[in-house]
Amino acid sequence: YRCAVEGCQNRQWLEVHHIIFLSDGGVTVESNLITVCSTCHGNLHRGWLQVWGEPPRGLTWSDASGRALGTGPPGAGLGEGLGEAA
Repeated sequence: YRCAVEGCQNRQWLEVHHIIFLSDGGVTVESNLITVCSTCHGNLHRGWLQVWGEPPRGLTWSDASGRALGTGPPGAGLGEGLGEAA
């Protein structure tokens, strides 16, 4: 019950995000959905944050330049330069 973004601990204002955007042909199925907070959701749609893979354990996170975000257990360091998400 928290944001799925690597390093984000937010447990409020959670929203459902399509990993492959609906506008890009993504479908509303469990394997294409993750829960993110409203700030991270906005950053995903702005392109400041990127995600690919299949939830829950197969997700890869990066910033807009493709730099991998922190790895490890949930809550590991969120990358810098992500605007509001930092």
